[in-house]
Amino acid sequence: MSTAAQYKNIVHFLLRKYDIKVLKWFKTTNCTAYAFIDHREVMIPEPKSLKAFLFCLHEIGHIITGKKKYNFLMEYHAEMFAITEAMKYGFYSESYVKGAKKYVLDYLKEDLKANRITIDRVPKKVMRFVKKS
Repeated sequence: MSTAAQYKNIVHFLLRKYDIKVLKWFKTTNCTAYAFIDHREVMIPEPKSLKAFLFCLHEIGHIITGKKKYNFLMEYHAEMFAITEAMKYGFYSESYVKGAKKYVLDYLKEDLKANRITIDRVPKKVMRFVKKS
């Protein structure tokens, strides 16, 4: 089985397992993917590459991990789901992980700047994750 077929099978398996509906399949990763947590719906790229596969897992992660009080926590949990789930199946992308750390850090900075949270209340696991970015 090709790698692209493995990505597709894994994504479809997770969509069924967690009862998530795909509203739209994008043909490219040059788009913004979405997760509508309350409705258990996503708009994701077709998982034809490792990058697209990880984007799919990220959005599925939003549905599975649910809403959080802070934006950075929502992104952290979605990224951790994507990374750990991909690794369960033997897939890993150093560049994706590096981008995920920057992505979570950007949301953390935004939440801090907006005074939604103070630095001393940021979970240590999040700080360890973004410090390596």
